[in-house]
Amino acid sequence: DPQFYHNLVRLTSSLDSLSRDMQKNPGRYVKLSLF
Repeated sequence: DPQFYHNLVRLTSSLDSLSRDMQKNPGRYVKLSLF
């Protein structure tokens, strides 16, 4: 299913950018997970 594949690629890239952002700004995410 091409639509499923496209969604999977988009999800992967958004997770990748999220993890890079967490490495750059860890404080923004640590506070959210603690409270």
